[in-house]
Amino acid sequence: MKKTIINLRPMVFCALFLMAGIALSLAVMKNIRVFWLIAALSAVSAIAFAATKKKIAVVLALFFLAGFAGNFIQYITTAETVDGESNIRGKVAQINAAEGYYNIILKDLEIDGFPAGGRALVRVYGENPYELSDLLYFYGKIKTRPVSLADSSSLTYYGNGVYYNAVIMTQLSPPGSGVNFFDKLRLRMTTPMSKSLGKNKGIAASLLFGDLSGLSREDMSAIRDTGLSHIFSVSGLHISFVVACIALLLRRLRIKPLLSLAVTVIVLFVYCGVTGFPPSAVRSAVMAVIFMLSSVLHKKPDALNSLGAAVTLMLLFSPRTLFSLSFIMSVAAVFGILLFYKPLYKRFVGKGGRARRYLGASVAVSLSANVFLLPLSLNVFGTVSLYFVLANLLVLPIITVLYTYLFISGILCLVSP
Repeated sequence: MKKTIINLRPMVFCALFLMAGIALSLAVMKNIRVFWLIAALSAVSAIAFAATKKKIAVVLALFFLAGFAGNFIQYITTAETVDGESNIRGKVAQINAAEGYYNIILKDLEIDGFPAGGRALVRVYGENPYELSDLLYFYGKIKTRPVSLADSSSLTYYGNGVYYNAVIMTQLSPPGSGVNFFDKLRLRMTTPMSKSLGKNKGIAASLLFGDLSGLSREDMSAIRDTGLSHIFSVSGLHISFVVACIALLLRRLRIKPLLSLAVTVIVLFVYCGVTGFPPSAVRSAVMAVIFMLSSVLHKKPDALNSLGAAVTLMLLFSPRTLFSLSFIMSVAAVFGILLFYKPLYKRFVGKGGRARRYLGASVAVSLSANVFLLPLSLNVFGTVSLYFVLANLLVLPIITVLYTYLFISGILCLVSP
């Protein structure tokens, strides 16, 4: 009989203490005396617990300290205090359509020829002349963004590493090309879509890669109003499709489990790279790998432990990710599903047939995922969709077929466009 890896789910508690340390660090970051006082108390507590041989308490104290110190170190080593006019160079990493303007996120930032940690937000009014991976070189104003715990927008940008606001005053050169390996793969997979799909290429690219740059303002508004944003951002839904496709292929080829795991890890890494390593995709990929590793080791996987492990690994690597809206909503949705899906499914299905089981599963997933998402959406966006269950019920079967087709077509385009 298979055994659960860890029944007490210690990774969940490690993740919680790590998150508590990161959140408290940001709250007291501007008061350096309080910061060092809390850091010293945390270190002393860990030493005291070690002296009394309270191993669990030591581990939790160390995770709290890791989050508390890690967030501070990441911020001071990447963000610079700037306020003035400079020559600025950056690569377009993200394009989001809003009412009357576009938000352009620049990465690989250089200010007056010197590398600057973090990313910059540039607002473009009217039509957007840029594309993903364009290299922009301009003279303009740049200022460090303030970080406020009371402002959800400020926290979200901080979580995504956007530390600066920039304004383009003079374009110093036409946009150049800054494509890397992952960009080349994405372009090779999406370029044929322009001929076959026309204006619908933007929707296809957003489904496949979470690339919102091709969506119009009307599309974005419709997506938010129907509560289908999770479909157009790479998350567990997309990663599960990828893993299922790979597993089916490798099973037909009779590949050994350990080699299958290695192949899956490589494919997921490349897929996350092509999508820009969004927190929701990375979280899903890490959980998928942990589940597969449990199977290879003949251990019973524990979903909550896997979620805790994924959160812990991501926050240890980049503490500020805790404040990314993509990360928060991804974790909240999965946590809701793990807690409420089974009881809701039993309530809706009972002893029903296949159709009732399908409807019950769809409704249970939508409701359980939105238990924590609805208050988040209301706080961040000021509105929630009242028919998200119906929208998901109608759209998800279509998306399942469409995404599988797009993914397989994209893979074939890598061989021959």
